[in-house]
Amino acid sequence: MCNPFELIMCELSTMKELLLEIQRSPGPPQTILDENKPLRLKEAAAYLGIAETTLYGLVSRKKIKFLKPGKHLLFLKIVLDEYIHGGSDNLDPTAFLKNKKGSHK
Repeated sequence: MCNPFELIMCELSTMKELLLEIQRSPGPPQTILDENKPLRLKEAAAYLGIAETTLYGLVSRKKIKFLKPGKHLLFLKIVLDEYIHGGSDNLDPTAFLKNKKGSHK
């Protein structure tokens, strides 16, 4: 039989190595985009691979749909994906929020 304390020490050692590897990795930690989380302008521009000023231009020409609940422009990933594929005219970004449980206007 294996000593349970040795197993715990082995697992702790593995976790320590993983944490050190994360600390040594350059740049910010990689995150997975949450499909439901609206992106701010900077994030949306990076997602589309365009400059922020280009995205502002698309917004001002009403070529891409957005939300503006306050002073910031917000973009839904599904709308950005649809824009990339050429069909953004049919998507209403507010429809997604209306269908979400617990959403407020």
